[in-house]
Amino acid sequence: PIYWAEPFIVALYKGNPKKTAEDSHCTGVVVSKKHVLTAAHCLPSEGGYVRTDRLKPKERSFGTDVFKITKVDYAVKDKKTFPVEPIVSYGADLVIVTIEGSFPDYVGVGQIINDHNLSKSSLLKVTGYGKDEFRHMNIKKTANIKLFDKACLDDKGVPNIPSEYKCVSTREFVAGNAVTGSDACYGDSGGPVLMRTAGDNWGVLGVVSRGADPDEVMGCGKSGSIYTSLTPYASFLQARGIMPAKNLPDKKVKKLISKLVDTE
Repeated sequence: PIYWAEPFIVALYKGNPKKTAEDSHCTGVVVSKKHVLTAAHCLPSEGGYVRTDRLKPKERSFGTDVFKITKVDYAVKDKKTFPVEPIVSYGADLVIVTIEGSFPDYVGVGQIINDHNLSKSSLLKVTGYGKDEFRHMNIKKTANIKLFDKACLDDKGVPNIPSEYKCVSTREFVAGNAVTGSDACYGDSGGPVLMRTAGDNWGVLGVVSRGADPDEVMGCGKSGSIYTSLTPYASFLQARGIMPAKNLPDKKVKKLISKLVDTE
């Protein structure tokens, strides 16, 4: 567990976690003082809550804060339960939620980066509040993973992602750890996959969408997970003041998604 590490990674709840005993249902990443990115299939709603974790150095204790969700903004106009037909809904598992007020300074903001330098040698990690090997959840944990393939292939280079778990190579990629089985799991949906950049910094590359193999327990294991890349949605994010202009995708990528993404 990393508890208070990377405080810009947060938990999402349907009700107020300080008043109910419910588990968090998804993870998210803070990308501005008011905005959190998460997975569209989490179906966050106005009136839901975001929980942040904080360390109190003076008291040497651990605490939490909660923030109410006031707005939900889907990257793609089709807001039906994900995934749905047609296939256009796959690769579109992204939503922005806006909170009431703003996050305090201790939360920080995840720095979004593009995937132009993503390769099999990239150092990646996924962090979230989902279930671990002991089925514990609600505690922030991290796992080191590797890119399997940017073209939605598995770790052996085979396009064997089951049809019901379609993977869209222009907007998604598959990553995991075929050796240890370290992987995102139930409750990690919407959490960020981070890539190490120059200066030992970590940037937000994408968010957890779903497991790559539905036959594995809870969709977790050596087959890895499918991640929504943020680069194709740069226009959507930038229009909301979230992503730097330098990270806009090239014209070819923009054309591929121009009919899908609401950039108004």
